[in-house]
Parts: sequence; structure tokens; C-alpha cells
Amino acid sequence: MFNRVDRELPIHLALNAEAKWFKQGGCPGLDEIVQVATAPTLVGSELGVAAKRRALDEIARQHSSDRTSRAVRSVWHLLREGAPSGATITARATVEHIVVDSVIAHLVNPRLQDGLIASGKESVTSYLERCDEFAGELQASAALTKLGAELLADPGGTLLKQRKAPPRLLDPRNGVDIALTAD
Repeated sequence: MFNRVDRELPIHLALNAEAKWFKQGGCPGLDEIVQVATAPTLVGSELGVAAKRRALDEIARQHSSDRTSRAVRSVWHLLREGAPSGATITARATVEHIVVDSVIAHLVNPRLQDGLIASGKESVTSYLERCDEFAGELQASAALTKLGAELLADPGGTLLKQRKAPPRLLDPRNGVDIALTAD
């Protein structure tokens, strides 16, 4: 997944996989989660943060979905980190954070991690560092912005589009297997 030569390919593959994952079941309660995350909170007010936590927990309970619970955990971490300089967290930033956390959760898979470490190709530390680096690259990606906008417009994921790889990524002379990006 971490292609050192072409940084665009792993981003494309990861976001394509996430789009398929969201398309298969959306994220029940995503619109409610975004509403809670973007509601104004008094700066430094623990009461506001606690109320948001209770509201998020209630959304997770109501929808009783793994996808919803994962999104709630992601937003809770985002709220704990806080917006820069007390700014309000935007809907776009919220959804993008959920998508990036979901990608990383799929990458930090114990079986994958154990296989890489057992083979001697990775250490736990280097693998997690590369996941963090990849998360930063995802956050800077225009493709993430596009997927986030699609999810905001359609939280159920039914209208998500299959991402087409840029033609240069499909060129066999670039060493990319076309089967990686086909439906």
C-alpha cells in the first residue's frame, strides 16, 4: 500500500476501497454525527465537550452499527484534538477525518501488521510511522476532498462513484497492475 515511487497510486487505491466500503452500507447517522461535531462549543467549556460526547454516544447507540461506532470514535478524537485556534470544526473536515481514520483502521490490521513483522519486512514502529505518513498524504489529497463531498451529499453512500485511476497509473510501463484498479 505504501508505494514510495508513485505516491498517487496508494491514495487512489485506498480511497477507492473506502468508497466501496461506504457504498456497501454507508455510515448510518453520519449526518447527525457531522451536526454534533460542527455545533459551536464555548471555548474551554468542558460542559460543551461533554454534551457532544453524550450526543455522539447516543447516535452510536441508536444506530448500533460498526460503521457508526467507528465514525463516532473518529469524531471524538477530532473533538479532543480540537480545531486550530478555537475555530469551529467544519462538516468537510469532519467527514474527511472519518474517511482517513477508516483507511488507517483498515491498514492497521493485526493480520497484515503481524505478517509484515513476522516476515522481517517491517517493525511495528516503522509500520505505524508509515501509516501516519500516509494519513497525512491522504489528508492533503484532492481525491479525499471529493469523496468527503460525496459522503456529505449522500451519507448512505448509495450514490458514491467508482474512482477511475488516472491513465498514467494504468500504464503497464509504470509497473502498475491494471487489475488493482478494475471493478
